[in-house]
Parts: sequence; C-alpha cells; structure tokens
Amino acid sequence: MNSEDKKEEVNNIISNLSDQVQKLRAEKKQLLDCLGLNLERQLQEYMTTLQLQSQRDHLLSSVSLRIRQSLNLSEILQTTVNEVRHFLQNERVILYRFEPNWDGEIIVESVETPRWSLQGRNIYDPCWESIKEKFYQPDSIHVFEDREKANLILCYDEFLAQLEIRANLVLPILLTPAQTHKNSTHPDHQLWGLLIAQNCSKPRNWMDWEIDFLRQLAVQVAIAIQQASLVKQLQNELAQRRKAELALQTSKANLEVKVRERTLAVEETNLRLHREIWERNQKETRLRLLERAIASSHSGIMITDPTQTENPIIYVNSGFEQMTGYQMAEVIGKNFRFLYRDDLNQPGLEEIETALREERSCSVILRNYRKDGTLFWQELTISPVRDPEGRLTHYVGIQTDITERIQTQEERDCFFNLSGDLLCIANFDGDFVRVNPAWEQTLGYTENELLSRPFLELIHPEDYDRTIVELQRLKNGKKTLEFENRYRCNDGTYRWLLWNATPVVEQNRIYAVARDITQRKQVEVELRYSEERFRTVANFTYDWELWIDPEGNFLYVSPSCERITGYSPEEFIRNPQLLIAIVHPEDRGIVLEYLQEHLHENQPHFMDFRIVTRSGQIRWLAHHCQSVYSSDGRWLGRRVSSRDISEQKQIEQALRESEERYRRLIETSIEGVWMIDTANRTTFVNPQMATMLGYPVEEMIGKSIFEFIDQDNWQMAVTNVERRRLGISEQHDFKFRHSSGESLWTSVSTAPIFDTSGKYVGAFAWVTDISKRKQIEEALRESEERFRLMADHAPVLIWISGNDGLRYFFNQSWLSFTGRTLEEEIGNGWIENIHPDDKEAFLQVYQRKFQVKEPFSLEYRLRRADGDYRWLLDTGLPQLTSHREFSGYIGSCIDITENKQTREQLRQINQQLKDGMNALEQRHQEMVLLGEMNSFLQASSSLQEAYQMLADLLKPLFPDCGGGVFMLGESENYVEVVATWGEDFTTPTLFRLDECWALRRGRTHWVEAESPNLFCQHTQAHPLPAESLCLPMMALGNTLGLLYISASTPGELTEAKRQLARTVAEHLAVALANVKLQETFKAQSMRDALTGLFNRRYLEECLEREIHRARRNNYSVGIVMIDIDHFKRFNDQFGHDAGDEVLKTIAQLLKNNIRSSDIACRYGGEELTLILPEASLEDTQTRAEQIRYTIEHLQLHHRNQSLGAITASFGVACFPQQGETLETVLRMADTALYQAKTRGRNCVVCADESSL
Repeated sequence: MNSEDKKEEVNNIISNLSDQVQKLRAEKKQLLDCLGLNLERQLQEYMTTLQLQSQRDHLLSSVSLRIRQSLNLSEILQTTVNEVRHFLQNERVILYRFEPNWDGEIIVESVETPRWSLQGRNIYDPCWESIKEKFYQPDSIHVFEDREKANLILCYDEFLAQLEIRANLVLPILLTPAQTHKNSTHPDHQLWGLLIAQNCSKPRNWMDWEIDFLRQLAVQVAIAIQQASLVKQLQNELAQRRKAELALQTSKANLEVKVRERTLAVEETNLRLHREIWERNQKETRLRLLERAIASSHSGIMITDPTQTENPIIYVNSGFEQMTGYQMAEVIGKNFRFLYRDDLNQPGLEEIETALREERSCSVILRNYRKDGTLFWQELTISPVRDPEGRLTHYVGIQTDITERIQTQEERDCFFNLSGDLLCIANFDGDFVRVNPAWEQTLGYTENELLSRPFLELIHPEDYDRTIVELQRLKNGKKTLEFENRYRCNDGTYRWLLWNATPVVEQNRIYAVARDITQRKQVEVELRYSEERFRTVANFTYDWELWIDPEGNFLYVSPSCERITGYSPEEFIRNPQLLIAIVHPEDRGIVLEYLQEHLHENQPHFMDFRIVTRSGQIRWLAHHCQSVYSSDGRWLGRRVSSRDISEQKQIEQALRESEERYRRLIETSIEGVWMIDTANRTTFVNPQMATMLGYPVEEMIGKSIFEFIDQDNWQMAVTNVERRRLGISEQHDFKFRHSSGESLWTSVSTAPIFDTSGKYVGAFAWVTDISKRKQIEEALRESEERFRLMADHAPVLIWISGNDGLRYFFNQSWLSFTGRTLEEEIGNGWIENIHPDDKEAFLQVYQRKFQVKEPFSLEYRLRRADGDYRWLLDTGLPQLTSHREFSGYIGSCIDITENKQTREQLRQINQQLKDGMNALEQRHQEMVLLGEMNSFLQASSSLQEAYQMLADLLKPLFPDCGGGVFMLGESENYVEVVATWGEDFTTPTLFRLDECWALRRGRTHWVEAESPNLFCQHTQAHPLPAESLCLPMMALGNTLGLLYISASTPGELTEAKRQLARTVAEHLAVALANVKLQETFKAQSMRDALTGLFNRRYLEECLEREIHRARRNNYSVGIVMIDIDHFKRFNDQFGHDAGDEVLKTIAQLLKNNIRSSDIACRYGGEELTLILPEASLEDTQTRAEQIRYTIEHLQLHHRNQSLGAITASFGVACFPQQGETLETVLRMADTALYQAKTRGRNCVVCADESSL
C-alpha cells in the first residue's frame, strides 16, 4: 500500500468517525432532554411533598408551643383553626364541644367568607345517637368527599344540608380518664368534642396525609384542653380550700376570744387570792431569815438603846465577837466608844456624834482596837429604828472589817505616786479626779491645775475627734488599748501619749495609764519617711524586689511578685521557703547548690532559673542577689532583684530554632540560593547554586554577579538589580554562563533585602535549572510542526498503534484534551495515566483484542496533567496491509464525562427521591410513635408510672442512640434520671443544672466530637460520644427537666432526628406537666396541708381496704389514735404558730417511726391516727409506747423560747379483736383514747373487748 492509499484510507476513517460523532451527539442531546424533563417533574413532586411535610410539622410544632406557653384555651383553639384552614385551603374549620345532653356548641371557627359562619350556634344532630360510639376510638374518623354522592341516611343528609356542608372530615377530641365527664360511659376516653374540616360550596378530595395531620392535631388540642381543665380545677380547689380554711380560722379565733374572756375573770380572782396568801407567807419567811442572817453574819452587828443614858449596847452577834475579841456579856451595857480607847480624835467619831444627836443614819471609817490591843480598821454604818408612832427606840450598827482594804489602798497610793507612767482617774464628763506626780513632770502642770480644768482642753485639735470617739467607747463599757493622742504641755508644746484605760460605768470612773511616746513617734516619723521613699521606688519598679534580714526573714516584698508568680507579698513574708518551693523541679537542685556556694561569701551573684507560678505557668527569672551593709560596716542582710525574662528566653529559643531550620533548608535545597550586597558582590551561595554553575562555593564568594553572565545579558541584569533597589520582588527566566562556557537557563525568584532602618543592603534569589525544560519545549515545537496537518483537521481524539500494541501517534486533539506531550504519550506512556481502578480491566480487554485482531469499544478514565480524570469512549479498528496482514490499530476517542456525570446525577436524584420517600415514611412512623407516646402519657395516673414507660416509648424513636430523661429535683438545683435507653448512655444519673449548657442557656445544645471543649460537664464518657444533644423540657415557662441523647457513631443525630428530638421534648414537657398536675391535685385531695399526713377521708378509704385484705388473708390490723395533751396551751401561751410547729414536728416523728406499709393520718385538730397492717394488739401497743416515749422527750423551741414538756395520749385497738367493721374499730380506739386522757394523759390504753 502506497502513501496515497494510506492517506485516502485515513481520510475515509476520519469521515466515518465524524459521522459517528455527530450521530452520538444527537442521541446524547435527545437523551439529556428526556432525562431533564423527567428529572424536573420528579424534583417538582419531591419539593411539593417536602414543602407540605414541612408546613405540617411547623403547624404541629406551633400548636405544641402555644400549649406549652399559654393557658388561654380560647386563644389556642382560635389560632389552631385559623392556621388549619389556611394550610388545608378549605372553606371552613370548626371546633364543636358537646354538652352533657349531647347537644353541642361551635366554640371557634375559621371560614373563607362570613356567610358560612356558625360561630356560637347550638346544634343538635338527630342522628348522633347512632354514630357516637365509633368516635370513642382514638383513630376513628368520619369523612366524605361529596355529600350528594355519599349515600347518607335521609335525616343526616338534611341536617348537613341545613349547615351548607358539601365535603366533611370529622375527627374526635378525646380526653384521658382523669377528666372523664360525669355522663361518660367509656372509662378509657371522654369524647369532649369534634375537630371538623368542611367545604360548603364544592366537593373536596381529602388526602391521607391531611387526615393523618388532623388526627395528630386533634391529639394536641386534647392536650391543651386537658391542661387548661386541670389548671382551672386545681385553682378552684385551692380557692375553695383557702375559703374553708379562712372560715375555720375565723370561727376558731372567735371561739378562742370567748374562752379567754371567760377564763380571764376566774384567773384574776384566783391570782388575787394567791397573791395575798403569798405575801403573808413571804413576810413571815423574811422575818425568820432576817433573824438567822443577823446571827450568822460575818459582819459585826450591834444594837443600842438610845432611850437609856450613854446609849448602851444591848445586843451583839457572833460576827462582832469574832471581829473584836469581846464576848457579848463583856459589852452589854457599855457605850461602843470603848472600842476606840484613847484614839478619840478621829473625824468619824464627830460625824457619828452628830448623827446620833440628829437621829439619822451615817457611815464612817474608824480605827478600832481589839481586846488583845491590835489595831483594825472598820467601816461602821448606824441606822435609827422607830416605832409605828415615829419615836426613836434603837440604833443598829453594822461593822465591816476593812483592814486589808485600807492596807491595799495605802500600797496602791504609794505605787500611784511613784510610777513613772502617767496614772489618772477621770470621769466620763471629761474631768480628772486624780493624777499622779508623773503628770507634772511630763506636762509641767501642777495637780491642782490639772484637776481644775477638763482634760479635753489639753487635747491636740487634730486628735480631738478621735479622743471623743474613744471616750464614747469607754462610756459604753469597752476598754481602751494602745490609743495614741497628743497633750499640750504648760510651755505650749505637745507630747505624744499612749493610753490604756478601763471604764467602771456604774461608778462614773475611768482608770487610765498613759506613757510618753514622743521620742518614739519622732523616730517612727523619720523611719516612715525613709521607708516611704524606699517603698515608693520599690513598689513602682517592674522587677520583683526582696529585702532579707540576716536571719533569712523577708522584711519587704514588692508588689511585682504577684504579677510574676501569682503569690502575694504577704504569702512570701509569712513563708520565706515559698521562694525555693516555686523553683522548677529541674532547676531546684542547681539553685540550692548555687545559693549554698555564694550565700556564705556575702558576694553579689547572678543566675537564671525557672519557676512555676500559682497558675502552673513556667517563667524564667534573672536573679540578682547582693549583700547590704550599714554606714558603720554592719551586715544588714541581702537585697534581691528578680526580673521576668520568659519572653526573652522564648525569643532566643525561637531564633535558634529558626536559624537551624533556615540553615538546613538552604543547605539541602534542590534550588540554588544566591545573595549579593549593594555592590552586586556575592555574599552567599549554597552548594546547589555553585554546582549548577560548575564552581566551588569559595570561588564564587566575593565575585560580582556580572562575572557569571554573558555581556549580551548584562543590560537585563543591570535593570533587574535596579528594580531590587526600588524594593521590587519578581520571578523571571534568565541565562547564566556555566564554568564550561555553555549557557545555563534558569528560573530566578528574587527579592530585595533591607536593614531595620529600611536601607537597601542587597538582594536574595532562588535559582532553578530549567535547561531540560527548554530542550523539551524545543522538541515540542518540532513535533507540533510535524503533525500539524492531522491535528488541525481531526474532530476526534485519534491514535495509531503498531502490531506490537505500542501507540506511536496521537493527534493534536488528543494532546490538547490530555494536556500532555507526545513524548509522554507514545509507547505505553499514555497507559500510566489510566485511572488505577480501570487499568487492569482495560489492559485485559485491550491485549485480548490485539490477539484476536477484532474491533473493540472500551470506556475508561484518563488522567490529564492537571490531575483531573475524564471518561473516554475508545473505539479501535484493526489495520490491514495490502496483503491483508495485521499492522496495528487505528482508534478514536470521545469525551463521555458529561454523559457519565448526567447518568450519575440521574442515579443520585433517583436515590434522593427514594431517600426522601423513606424519610417521609420514617417521619410518618415517628409521628405515629409520638402520638402513641402522648396517648400512653395522657393515660398515666402518676409520674412514676409515666417514668417506667418512657424508655420503651423513646427507644423506637432513637433506636441507634443512647439517652435519658432527667427531671428537676426538689431543691431545683439538680436533675435526676428517671428513664434511660441504649448502650450509648454517657452521663451520670444525677448532676447540677450548671453542668449542662442546655439548662444554663435555656435552649437546645448540640455538639460533635470535633468540638470536645463544648461538651457539657455531665458528659463523662471516655472517649467522648461522636454526637451529643441536650434539650431542656419547658412547660408554662418553667424548666421541668432535660432530654439527653448521644450517639457513638457520627451522623446518627441528623437534622431530622434533632428536629424530632425537639418535638419529643416539647410533647414530653407538656404530657409530664399534665401528669404532675393530676398527681398534685390527687395528693392535695388526700393529704393534710399543714402536716403532710394523709387526711381523714383517705384514712377511712385505706382502713376499709386494709380490713377487707386482713379478713381475706386472716391477719390483724392495728389502730392507734393519738391526742396531743394540753394542745390548747401551746396556742394560748405561745400563739398558733407554735401549735402548728408542734403538730408538724410530731407528724414528722410519726413518719420517721413507722414502716413503709404503715399509714399515718391527721384525724382532726390535734388528733392523729396510725394504721398498722399485719400488726397484733401486743405489737401495736408496743409501737404506741415507743412513739409516746419519743414524744415525751421532745425539746421544742419557738422564737428562741422553749415550749416546755410535750406529751400525748394513745388509744389502741385491733381488728378483729375489738371490732369487725371500720366504724367499730375506730370507736373502740377512740374510747381507749378517752380512757387514757381520764387516767392522767401521757399513757397508752388498749381497748377492752368487753366494751363491745
């Protein structure tokens, strides 16, 4: 085959391939148009479905939120029907409520036009009796699309026609048994009313999702109605209870007033009689006591008779005999002057003579002499005694031996006068009463001058106010310690005095000691001035200053220590060893060794070491210590200065590391590095740069850059250098001269170098050898020229191979498509760029086809130079010579990437549609489960019952997660788990509110493992969960608890799951709040509000039940009736609050002393009752005696006042011994209680069987 034939054959092949390409493009466009239309339609349907689902979810969430936030039922219901009609786009939505006689009233409505309004109408359905039973099922509905085609019974059709109803959808609103209406015959649910959607003018096709949506909405409306009903019922009950309590209190108060009035008169009469008897007895007792006191008194008592001459002694007691040494017989008939012997010139004797003449009392101090002649001092007080007519009959004299006191006084006066301190006695009016001579020596005033003027006049004006304050403290009975003020001297100067004083308020006296501290004050002022100067400098220095005395104590620590170490100066002063304690453990041994080496030399020393601050940070200190000497050469201690050099150390370390990294980078770089100075001389080249030019590094240093450039390129180099001087950085190709004389093409990235002042000091360049690239570029230009004709005319990617399978030709379209060179592609080079996942399969088919020499068509991905893979459809045809010999293949490729992507997009869209439908189905199932959960919770009779169901109800909603429900504790500062599910539960069962971000912020808190610092404190799993979700449960604006969900696998808590969790949390909060309201209402109806015990009604119910169980199982039931003795005394004497406190205390005592199966009740007033199942009469009596003993030993105080003894009386009876019925047993126990009170109270009495 000659070249012309080959050229014609190639042209034919190219033409055929072009036709095939055009045909494939047309088919591709048709396929894409068809797929696009289908995709657009499916997307539109999908988006419509999602939008409707979103609107339904939003409306349900909105209704749930209003129920949780508001108690206004009318507002909730009206908003609900408005939004339902707007969402369904129908003509009328109404809420119909039944009356007890099954009439009904339309309480709220939403209509398209006013002519269809039925608001407020009372409607009776004549056919209701025949269909009402079906509406007691939660899932029941009544629906028709067109009344005219619905085949309704005649009466019902006429009834609907009157109301202009064309299409109708009716759902029941069912309440739980707790709110069942009195005429309900269905214990499971109460039919409260109907939720109805209607069309009045035209038929309506009701969709399944619309029916399901309204069914869920009816559940939410039932929750709102039940919640409002419970709250209203609770409010009414509380109002009635408060009214009854108020009436009872009023009646009780009126009765108590009457009782107090009647008893007051009796008590006053008894009190008057008792007082008269008591006074008479007291007088007789006092006389007997007085006689005994005179006889046994240690004071000397004598009685004289002034009616006789010389006023002789007629009686003396034993105290007189002991004091004087004379016996009574020796002194009777004598005048008392014999005791003074010849010492008759005492001033006191004259005063006594005067008092005797004037017949009045007096008290004097006298010197007396005992019988043995010894001297003693006495204080004598005489008092006249008169008869009823006022005539003088006797004198009574009382002697007190004060010898020791007189001696003490003389010694005190001696000490007072000789003391070097200023001693004084003053009064609270500001006057000196007595001063010692030291005052005159210190201030220069005589004693008379000081006693004649108020001491406040001598106070320095600046100290006057402080002195007045201190004087007031003395008046209040408080001692003065270390008080300082200044007194004016006689010469006008002032002296500082240091005071200690003790007041005796009842005597109007101040006993004080003052010391002259003027000289000390002067020294303190000088020292303070010196210290202030030093502290001013030290406090404002940035360094940490220390003064250490010779004993190692810290005299001063500057405030900078707290900034550097975190410890205050006071901590270092209290503990000098703290300085060594904060040294870094790795440096502590070096520091101690260094200090021991230099401290004994008293020489300055310097060192750097690390410390650990209070917060745990590590800081570097530059430590400087030097000795300090006084002016006379004495060693005063050491001065230490420490500076924080942490930043300096960090900078030094960073510089060292940076220099090391830079050096390694430069030396190991495969790029050349070249630096020049301002004269264009080489200052640095790395080994790679020298190798590129063929010179040793040492030879290039110092040479001009122009020595390595041909003259033809000098001008370009000069221009480039000048641009560096202008601060321009750039990259360009440049040709240097190799040491061999050959040219070296390089790529140069260069930048200027400036010093810190901004002055140009040289340039820096990265140099890359691009000689091979230049050679390849030249080869490419030759290749492009050689194959230009074929490359310009080929519309597809063409290749040709030999019979060995190696491809030796690629057209320009191929090279343009791949972005690679011909040299890279020829041979098997192009195979290396096939995608690794496609290569093996491609080569198997490719090689097999070469063996059988058959046409082939393959799809595979080929990598371009930018790294992107493109899908190709490669079609190969075998080439034959004129002799029909196989010479290789010629093939063409087209880019089918877009087709592949389109098919993949269609597959993904189909998958998205499938996922969307699955999501909708899952959402539907979740709503069904949510409705089931609401139904169970509404039917719960207690919180405990609700808690037991939560795990089983919540686990199907979050099957691949773990979680728990936490409820707020009684103290409202912690939450405690009530239900958990799953293996991924990762939190403690009890924790504080501030340990949960959701409870602290009042909003949902979701966190993933990528943000470990955002997990709540109560999430304690190791490792942390992949995802965690906390949702606060809110109802009526209050936090009830927390819903916590976690997952160990990422992606479990999707946005849909989180939205579901929010909805679940809202429903849980409302449902549990309703259950709690019911439980509260039930508890309040069966418990006494004051004591917390069960009330009388509950007692009778329980006792009837226990008697029935005991009769069936043949065991006994013990009954104990308790009455608090003299309970009225607590109310009358201490007030009703005290009586309430006694009742509450005894009630708590009963709770603490009974079994869990026992029942404690308040029977009425101060009467309490215990029911003891399975207790015999003996056991019951023993238990009663134990409780009586415990009550008897109670010690209660009310308002810091003891309530005194508390006792109670007990009546015990037992079923069946004392009665076969509730009434009989209670009556027997009450009779026994009455007997206990008649026997004196505070005892236990068992009922007598004979009383039956």
